[in-house]
Amino acid sequence: MASQTQGSDFVPVSGDIAVGQSSRRGWFIRVTNGLSIGNKIKCGYALALSVGILGTTIGLIFGDYYQGQALQQQQNAFKEINLLHRLQTGILQTRTHQQQLIPLAATPDLYREEYQHIIVHIAKIERFLPEIQAYIKTADYAKEKHYENIPLLLKTYDGVSEAYIQQLQELFKQIDLSPLTDNKIAIAQQKLLKFTNSELALKFDGISDELVTIINASYDDLKAATTTLKTAAQMRIQIMAASILLSVMIATLLALFTSRTITYPVEMLTNVAQRVTKESNFDLQAPVITTDEIGILATAFNQVLHRVKCLLEEQQAAAFRQQQM
Repeated sequence: MASQTQGSDFVPVSGDIAVGQSSRRGWFIRVTNGLSIGNKIKCGYALALSVGILGTTIGLIFGDYYQGQALQQQQNAFKEINLLHRLQTGILQTRTHQQQLIPLAATPDLYREEYQHIIVHIAKIERFLPEIQAYIKTADYAKEKHYENIPLLLKTYDGVSEAYIQQLQELFKQIDLSPLTDNKIAIAQQKLLKFTNSELALKFDGISDELVTIINASYDDLKAATTTLKTAAQMRIQIMAASILLSVMIATLLALFTSRTITYPVEMLTNVAQRVTKESNFDLQAPVITTDEIGILATAFNQVLHRVKCLLEEQQAAAFRQQQM
């Protein structure tokens, strides 16, 4: 099928040469050149749609990640404030009811009833204090920035609440109001008053005072976490919008590239056909760029041109021989 170019600067390109050149254009072109036109269209739509879905999904993942972290920080702040408030309530109520024992020593029934209230609040202290100790050892607390200093509070007053509760329970066992006498009432009130003003009891009060400052700082943490959550929600929307926009741009470029991949061989074949019609130059050859239907059509077109050229040459030779005869 090889022929020489006459009267034109167009260099004929054979199918083998064209395919060899296209093999150096990259793996994507090599793959698409081997596909049929229908499969190119299908792959183009599928690839563009996949890029859009993938980009949107990635945007959602990143947005949800940042928003989830901010939400977790806010939940930790709520949990911290709740634990601190409950511990503070238990300490304040225990001290209040313990001080109420002094005037109620003259009324044993009310005295014992008041002590039952103390036991209830002691149980709250024994429950929430270990929970706070466990909470500050968690990864959630360690990775966040805190304005309060719960570990310092626990270290400063380590063992104070346990010692206070133990001495209070021992004191209640020591006080015997049966049978009730003025002397026993006076002794009981004196012991209770001494315990109320003891160094241990004042340290126990100090825990409640320190908790006020820490709870206020925890509310600052909560405000910061709420602000971060709002920022993360806005960032999530921005990431999603940017990912969708980027996906649309990439999908558009892929669609244009796919369209160009299909139309370019058709344009080349059309140009060669128009030149053959205008110039009556049957030495021209259409470049065979792909192996799809357009490539097959270009090969067949080249064969037709070659056949026409051969027929014209045969006619010219026959006419020449007839003229000689």
